[in-house]
Amino acid sequence: MIANLILQTVLLSYASSSRSVIAFTTSLNDIGNTNRISNPIYSTSSLSMLFGGRGNKGGKENSNEHEVRNVEYDISTPPPQSSERQSRLKRETLNKAQYVGGNELIRMRQRILDYENELNASLEEGRNDVEVENMRSKITLMRSKDAEYVYGQALEMAKYAKNMGNYDEEVKHTEEAKSARLCIPHFNIEGLWVGKYGSHGYEMINVTYTGDMLIAYKVTGDKNVPKAETTFKADLSPTFHSGAQNALKPIELTESASKQWGTDQLIRFPGQGQVAA
Repeated sequence: MIANLILQTVLLSYASSSRSVIAFTTSLNDIGNTNRISNPIYSTSSLSMLFGGRGNKGGKENSNEHEVRNVEYDISTPPPQSSERQSRLKRETLNKAQYVGGNELIRMRQRILDYENELNASLEEGRNDVEVENMRSKITLMRSKDAEYVYGQALEMAKYAKNMGNYDEEVKHTEEAKSARLCIPHFNIEGLWVGKYGSHGYEMINVTYTGDMLIAYKVTGDKNVPKAETTFKADLSPTFHSGAQNALKPIELTESASKQWGTDQLIRFPGQGQVAA
């Protein structure tokens, strides 16, 4: 059985670390909230704790075995970072400084819409003065701070350059799209996630991408959706660059929910969720 699915993502940032949280809703209860394993390299340790590990008959874990596993999966000291990873993290930090996010992005997009409405009204009146040019400049500047807008626009320009046979321009815009995509939270949640699947308990999924399509596969399965099957997918294709009317309306959160999620809105995407194979 396939159920329509709306996917919502939000990135929660902290002073000392960052954590991605993905939530998805459907009319059926097979799918629930999931939490990402922060470092898939050490996911076995996390799963051992989530599933209770191995124990003796009385339900108490053997102390020696516990000590051995603690040493085996000790992650108190992070592994050293290679020079390539350090360079990539530095590059990503510089890229992210170019864009805004969270509530600031929500407010900026609304200002863009307001300016566009005002600009269109002025053009209909036949105006083409300095004030009109100033509005155009403000819109262009704000759009350059929206990673999703830049990503969608760069993809279209790369496609156009390819059709025109302009290889250099195609490469330029493709690289621009890649850089912008790195700064879009919902394009950077690939990896292993663990979530509560109702009465089935905790299960693991693997989130990956095919182009702009997010696909989640079952790593551990149940009688409804076996392992290796698709549990849900969502089309994350950018829409704001081509007109906000093409996007699903975000979910407005209450004040208490806003504090929990760290944003006033949850963006939505069309998709499908599988509740039975």
